[in-house]
Amino acid sequence: MAGYNCYLIDPKGQSVFYKDKPDLSKGDLYISVSQILSMLGGADFLIKWALKEFGGRLDPLKAHSEYMERVSDLGSRLHKWIEYDLKNIKYPDDELKEDMVGGIESWDAFKKNHKIEMIDSERVLFSKRYRFAGTLDLRIKIDDKVYIADLKTGSVQHKAFIQLTAYKTMMKEMGLSDGSEDLLVLGGSDSKNKIADGGAVQMHTLDTFFREPLTEEDLFISLMCLRELWRFDNLKSKRFQPIIKGMESFIDPLIERFKNSFRESNQKSKRKRKNKNEHK
Repeated sequence: MAGYNCYLIDPKGQSVFYKDKPDLSKGDLYISVSQILSMLGGADFLIKWALKEFGGRLDPLKAHSEYMERVSDLGSRLHKWIEYDLKNIKYPDDELKEDMVGGIESWDAFKKNHKIEMIDSERVLFSKRYRFAGTLDLRIKIDDKVYIADLKTGSVQHKAFIQLTAYKTMMKEMGLSDGSEDLLVLGGSDSKNKIADGGAVQMHTLDTFFREPLTEEDLFISLMCLRELWRFDNLKSKRFQPIIKGMESFIDPLIERFKNSFRESNQKSKRKRKNKNEHK
């Protein structure tokens, strides 16, 4: 994986690293799931937060960039430390820094209250059908229940579950899963109690994270809609043509069902408005 957030997958299903332009004779190109999720864009509250935090600085863009780099670096190191811990590998002493203490203590506290077994981690997944790929964080067993999981040392957002849905879809297509695993995001309770800041590790599932009931099918429809938006947004992009050409015209029967439901809902709304106007 390299370049513009794509994966080059060889005929054996292995990811091929490339620095600049991918050699398409060595494999097929897939867009990353994170690139598809970028179609969600930045939420309004994040923009307001950024303006409030950095708007008064001499160089607000630079200040914001430096902050994000620090946060990303800490998150990467904590992520690596937890992965090493799950694999019973000693973390390099020279990479252990003081800013990691809070996150490490949070993870240790979580471990004491649960029986944890890592099944798989950092596995590259891809879908020939949908032409996207990604790297799975964790397939993990917690208290005798198996999850397809993601670890978020920063804020937990709803798109993490869409990402997990993509991973589960790819695992089923590759024959790595029977689809029985639940989706799980390990993260802080909210934006003010992040793992990186020493917040307690929480187990977020579909039932606990979302106020309104959501199913994996709902999330998959969201994923497919975002995928179609990405495809439409990049139709004229030369560098993405190898991926665009491999995408089917109709992305999935689920989308057709979604379209039909939307049309029916629209028609009902129109009928209600018409009846309301007639009775005035």
